Amino acid sequence: MTNWRSKLHTLSHSTSFIWKCSGAIIIASLLAAQLAQSFRDRVIYKTPSLAVVASNEWVLPLALLAASVWYLILVYSASRERWRWVRYLPAVLAGVLSVSLLHWWHGALHFGMTEEQQLTPTHEIFQWVMYVGVPEEVAKLLFFLPFIPLLLRNGSASKAALTAGCVGLGFALDENLGYYQNDGGTAAVGRFVTANFMHIALTGILGGWLYELLRLRFHKATEFLLAFLGVAAAHGVYDFSSTESAQNLGVDLVGIVILAMAARFYLDHLRPEELAMRRRTISCTFVFCIGCSLLTGAAILLAVNQAGSMKGAVAALRQTVAIIPVALIYVREFREL
Repeated sequence: MTNWRSKLHTLSHSTSFIWKCSGAIIIASLLAAQLAQSFRDRVIYKTPSLAVVASNEWVLPLALLAASVWYLILVYSASRERWRWVRYLPAVLAGVLSVSLLHWWHGALHFGMTEEQQLTPTHEIFQWVMYVGVPEEVAKLLFFLPFIPLLLRNGSASKAALTAGCVGLGFALDENLGYYQNDGGTAAVGRFVTANFMHIALTGILGGWLYELLRLRFHKATEFLLAFLGVAAAHGVYDFSSTESAQNLGVDLVGIVILAMAARFYLDHLRPEELAMRRRTISCTFVFCIGCSLLTGAAILLAVNQAGSMKGAVAALRQTVAIIPVALIYVREFREL
């Protein structure tokens, strides 16, 4: 490494430097929010309809920011190919398109969760698995299939996991638009470290097993089937863990356990075989923490804009503090600090 790369490597692997940079970004966002609030009654905010437009215009950039951070981490972790920053973008687009298949499935085939009032927890979990976990994973897997021929010619298990993970990332990107529209910017950071990565990890794991199935000419059919059933079940149980029924049963933390297991399995799949690729100039932990800080800053600005006061910033910060234990899962699994 050259001197500047060596210094950058040292700084990006320093816990104190990462925390200082993250804190500086959040403090700058709070100051910017306060400044924006002081000018709230001028220009655009004089017209209520324009204020709504200003808020809605944040939805797509916020979703793209969240997707970009995960894309950087995924590609940076598993690829050293030429044009690596653009060659996996088609997989992200495929993931976005897979949502259309899911909508058709639910609409044309009337395949969806029932609205029965009294359901046992077992029945609820079954519905989440069969009506959410299975169709979403099948849709993403079908849009991953076009990349299989190229991967079989000059790919590897880690590249297959990376490509499939990018398909999951595209699905999460599209899904984020609806959540940000309904829940506001405060949902951005929470979904970034939970649901967004779950789509990436589960599809990445399943895509890796599909690659192995076809590479070995169906000699691992049983293993693939078990992997599919496990992923679909994990997806459904994870979604169930965020419901009121799960909270009443005291099993809402099961979702965090599933997330931690998914992070362990998927990030292990992404790690390259070559030892030389393990040493990176900039750590994934640094990219992850800075990305979280940027998302938090954007969420603060958006929340202040929507709430009309600095109370919005408090709500955004409260959401960020709540997900710190979850964020530490990734810091641990990156194994860089």
